[in-house]
Amino acid sequence: MPGPIDQGAGPVATIECGAAAFSPALLLGFALRPLPMAPLQWLLSLAARTMARRHPEVFARLRPLGGVAIAIDATDLPFLFELRPNAAEEQLRMVRRGARLGADATIRGPLSALLALLQGQCDGDALFFSRTLTIEGDMASVLALRNAIDGAAIDLVADLAAAFGRGGPLVERLLRIPLGLAAAAMRDAATFQAAINAPVATEQRLQAAALRQVQNRLEAIDGSLRRLKRHA
Repeated sequence: MPGPIDQGAGPVATIECGAAAFSPALLLGFALRPLPMAPLQWLLSLAARTMARRHPEVFARLRPLGGVAIAIDATDLPFLFELRPNAAEEQLRMVRRGARLGADATIRGPLSALLALLQGQCDGDALFFSRTLTIEGDMASVLALRNAIDGAAIDLVADLAAAFGRGGPLVERLLRIPLGLAAAAMRDAATFQAAINAPVATEQRLQAAALRQVQNRLEAIDGSLRRLKRHA
């Protein structure tokens, strides 16, 4: 598991691959809900353009997908994201939750897991096999996206800060401080949730073991009755 983030170079935040159901991202979602879309879309478009400039190989690998649209549903945010890698403008846009998107595929999961996938902080296969992230629709497009970002060494903070030119290092330092605090809060939330869930999980295991014992006894009784009937 990665160590804590510092204020130098590094990933956006240390992500727990098994993200807690309750996390600071939920609070972030509540805070963002009343905000107007225009400034958020401007920031998102700026990040997308900068990433396309700093990681051209990612978008090059997605060109064979043509006009495909992939919806990205961060379940703890009030927005959906639509990625059109070959669009002339607004390759990445956001819409309010509940809006109808003509997406060919959807990736759905908590924000922390989606960021971990994007930045290579967690094993992508593990995130999908554990159903932390789920896929709907055209799986081939999602796999192409996953393969394109795999090993691309994407760092969202560094990529976004690069858009501010000479002020980039200052912007990066300013961004890493709250994101480091958010990462620590996510770890604390995961620890708290695990502590709450542990007694319930233990009780469920004990109940399952008791149920198996009852089933084994019933099967033994049934076998004895069948033998008695055969010898009667």
